[in-house]
This record gives sequence, C-alpha cells and structure tokens, in this order.
Amino acid sequence: MAWTSGDLDRRLTARATVAFVFGEKITRQQLVDAVRDGDVVYAAVRCKGTQRVWGIVFIVKREGSRLHVKPISEHVGPFDDRCPPRILDMLSEPRTEEARDWRARCRAREQRERRDSNPATSGVIGEPEKARKSTGFGC
Repeated sequence: MAWTSGDLDRRLTARATVAFVFGEKITRQQLVDAVRDGDVVYAAVRCKGTQRVWGIVFIVKREGSRLHVKPISEHVGPFDDRCPPRILDMLSEPRTEEARDWRARCRAREQRERRDSNPATSGVIGEPEKARKSTGFGC
C-alpha cells in the first residue's frame, strides 16, 4: 500500500489519522475504535453495509504540519504487532491466514509484556524476599 501525504494543521490523534486517509464522512460512519501507540495507529473499521469489522494499521510519520500515513490491512499481516486487546476484541472472524497470524502475534506480545511486567512471573524463582537478601538489595 502506498503512503498518503498532506498537511494536517490539528492535533494528531488516532481518529485524525483515520480521517486523514479515509475522510471525515467514512470515519464518522465506519470507524468503530482506534488507538495510537507512538508512530502507529491501530483501528477497527466496519465494512460499509455490513456488520463485519476488520483491523487496519497506520504507520505515521510527521514533519511539522506535513503528515505521511501508510495504511496496512490486517489481511496482509502487518509487521507491527502491538494492537491492544480492546481493538482485537472488536474484530470479526478473520478472512485470511495473515490476519489470523497477525492477531495471534498481537495477543502473544500482549501476554508476554503482561507476564514480564508482573514481578510474580518475571523470572524470579522462589520467594522474592529471599532473592532480595541473596543479591544484597534487601535491608
């Protein structure tokens, strides 16, 4: 997919990114939800005239008021895999293996990050108090 470029003179939000590519009318009618994570926007978009909802990733680059956005459908298996569960949970059954694999990668990453951020499961074996004492960090 190609880059869409142009001027954006307002705050860059997830919704503004979707509207920049698809236009305000389509965004108002078909955008279910969108989340911005740095230079990436993840969106759930309803197919026109149906109840199907599919995922789309937008890669965003901004240079002053100049905005460059590259939309990537979940159907081609985007590289970026930080789509939050709140978006993934809104999507209809995937139609391609690439979409299925992308969703699985997103969920696996989220689970890994949640596990790694939890002190109880982040690799400390045994009781945390004993581990602190043995490494010299306990008082």
